[in-house]
Amino acid sequence: MWIGSHVVVVDGVAIGVGAVVTKDLPEWSVAAGNPARRLRDRREPRGAERPARFEALAEELRAFAGTARAQATDLLDRSWRPDTGRYADRPGTEPIVRAHCDAVEIADLLLGDVPPHLTAPEHVAQLRALQDPATGLVPEYGAPAPLTGPAGLPDGDCAYHVLCVGYALDLLGSSFAHPVHAVRTTTADRLVRHLGELPWTGRAWHAGAWVDSWATAAHWNLRAGGEAAAPGTLESLFGWLHTHADPWTGMWGSPTRESGRLQMVNGYYRLTRGSLRTPATCWT
Repeated sequence: MWIGSHVVVVDGVAIGVGAVVTKDLPEWSVAAGNPARRLRDRREPRGAERPARFEALAEELRAFAGTARAQATDLLDRSWRPDTGRYADRPGTEPIVRAHCDAVEIADLLLGDVPPHLTAPEHVAQLRALQDPATGLVPEYGAPAPLTGPAGLPDGDCAYHVLCVGYALDLLGSSFAHPVHAVRTTTADRLVRHLGELPWTGRAWHAGAWVDSWATAAHWNLRAGGEAAAPGTLESLFGWLHTHADPWTGMWGSPTRESGRLQMVNGYYRLTRGSLRTPATCWT
């Protein structure tokens, strides 16, 4: 028997492993945890069953990936609307900006290429032309030029398009034609005020999505070689986030009676997805 460092042996128990042990363990046991929990018998062959199970799962995933690749071209063809030269997210619906971005992501991931209905330069030109030069935001097809929100970025399609259009252009080896001025001109006090007004209690998912979009816009601005936002704004963003995270969960927001932890967890995912890519560019 090997007893490791920091082992606590409770009086009156027989032990076969190093841990905090509160009850007897059979001979040849492998146990871990606090209190110790039996994991297996050391005499059992190691790795006999697990690799086979994992290999079967890996084979299923490979088959799934192969099916997805085989269907990718047909999927893109069904979404392409030749009458408009745009993409819809499903047959029978009107084209939307997000569908074009999804097509670029699907083709890149599954085909290692661009959607075949346009050349790469044509995809880039069409996506870059969507941006409003005054605000740097991207409205939906046919919508008027977007208005800025209280902290630069409005809710709705324009916020999500910062993410999807920017990423699609990135996959195509390009970027936005203009800075996201709506975010670059945001001041620290306006940003902090708006962060405090977001619906963290009941709609943490929505609040996290707004932070995701704002921080991603700052990231694209930095990638373009310009200022992300007004001086002190990024520091204010991360200072607010650090001081408002729940120290018990490490998240923002709280569970709700209607959706449990769904809002909180998805808000955490969205918030960190955008914000964590910004400081590495800004401060390294």
